[in-house]
Amino acid sequence: MSDGPRRYQIFFADLKRRKVFKVAAVYGAVSFAVLQAADIAFPRVGLPDWTITFVVALVVIGLPIAVLLAWALDVTPEGVRKTDPARFGELEALVAQPKSRRWPAGLLALAGMLLLVGGVWWTSGRDARSTNGGPSASGRFASIAVLPFVNMSGDEENEYFSDGITEEILNALAQLPGLKVVARTSAFQFKGEQLDLRDVGRQLNVAAILEGSVQRAGDDVRITAQLIDAETGFHLWSGKFDRRLEDIFAVEDEIARSIADTLRTPLGLMPADQLVTRATGDPEAYKLYLQGQFMLGERGASLLRAASLYESALALDPDFAAAHAGLAEAYALFPWYGLGEWEASLAKAEASAQQALALDSMMARAYVALANVRRDRWDWETAEAQYDRALELAPNDAEALNQYAQFLNIMGRHEDALAQTYLYLELDPLSPILNAGQGRILMDTRRYDEGIRSLLRAIELDPNFGLPHLWLMWAYVRTDRYDEAEAAGRRHAALVGQDGEIYATLVRAVQNPEAKSEALKILATATDEPLEMGLGDRALWYALLGENEFALEALTRVADRGLGIVTYFQNPILRPLRDDPRFQELLERVGLSH
Repeated sequence: MSDGPRRYQIFFADLKRRKVFKVAAVYGAVSFAVLQAADIAFPRVGLPDWTITFVVALVVIGLPIAVLLAWALDVTPEGVRKTDPARFGELEALVAQPKSRRWPAGLLALAGMLLLVGGVWWTSGRDARSTNGGPSASGRFASIAVLPFVNMSGDEENEYFSDGITEEILNALAQLPGLKVVARTSAFQFKGEQLDLRDVGRQLNVAAILEGSVQRAGDDVRITAQLIDAETGFHLWSGKFDRRLEDIFAVEDEIARSIADTLRTPLGLMPADQLVTRATGDPEAYKLYLQGQFMLGERGASLLRAASLYESALALDPDFAAAHAGLAEAYALFPWYGLGEWEASLAKAEASAQQALALDSMMARAYVALANVRRDRWDWETAEAQYDRALELAPNDAEALNQYAQFLNIMGRHEDALAQTYLYLELDPLSPILNAGQGRILMDTRRYDEGIRSLLRAIELDPNFGLPHLWLMWAYVRTDRYDEAEAAGRRHAALVGQDGEIYATLVRAVQNPEAKSEALKILATATDEPLEMGLGDRALWYALLGENEFALEALTRVADRGLGIVTYFQNPILRPLRDDPRFQELLERVGLSH
């Protein structure tokens, strides 16, 4: 057997002589730096993900080319020329060198290749990293806010139209799986504001923002839209659409589809099918529907106008399922705002919801309205099934989550209710009513400090919203902060047109038993109106004043009614009554004894 160098040793010696190891080491290190720079910089300047994939491909393809060039060519003081063949005995001499001189070149080449592989793996794995909260662009585009499109028509009556277009596009995008779409309430907080979109993105916790404008002249509509990277402010996409009003659904779908295509690659979404359903073929009916949607969002007395507009739309197109669903939502809210009797309003809401579902069995809004009817009739099992169906169809619908949270709170499942509030505030963080709802549920779990913070947040968002002031009064009473409770009660009364001295007297009576007689006179002569929720509120005040018999009497009248609001049955203020058999009997009557 020969004692000379083996063939592979000669081959590796020739690689070293031709500087292939050195080129591989340098190529790997430089490639790693290039890939890292592209991974960080490309998304920040608004370049799409395919550009990073292109760089990765170039780096991988370039490796064998660099190695072949290193093997074939040599850089000399005279320039680049073909590498000379090895001199006699040169390779054998390289093999005979000590390991301390032979190995460093190979180890450097190995390190360079590891850097290259690591850089390719890191950059190619950016989708998986973004799922876990990494900084890559993939996950950053998993959330979007659709800001109110600006009405450029110069006609305030067309304001509803631009708002309606915004809402329809928002609803269409909400159908894309894996995409978080901020709810209308929070997005519309910025209507008419001139703000840095990066600041809007931070407030709404989204990565992309869609803004645009609507200009209408007769039946001609021009819609412009642009998609913005909320972190950098760079444009990701823009489009302009000129259409006749009869094609408005096609315009909405085209915009939503364009945005979906922009987001599809980083999100791994399938190509979007039709996102906006042609709900009606009657442009005038659609116009009335959009006006109704605008009024429904206003709540209060505007609900009456909303119902009228939906009914007018249905007179033109009786098969307009979305208008039936909107009408159901309005009717279900009537008694909560003192706009109608419970039984009559709920009957109308149920009929409208059923009609909507007969026309479109996948309409989540109709299921929410139907669930609200069942809830307010104390048909708890059916109500939960309807909420489940609504959330199955629209898992990211903040209003559906809100109504379900209220249902769970009524049922005494406070922790489950609280979990829903965190979900809906992720979707609608700037909603005063949703922040207030979370505060109410926190109070019912006796987390008063947290509840107070949520209620103060709701008031910060809308200082003229009366309900959080009322609930704040209760929270302050429960934490013995009586001066603040009195102030909150007076503020609530001023906002809803009531007598603030009523609340002040009741708060003082809880603090000072000597004022109790005056408070009892107020409660004895009160009707259902002056204290907002009437019988329920009176039961709570009686319990705080130690008048359990009167509290039970008020709750009995609630149970006798057979439907309506029963949230206060689970209120911790009534805990002193829970061991009374009469209270347990009342819980049985309203179906809350489990």
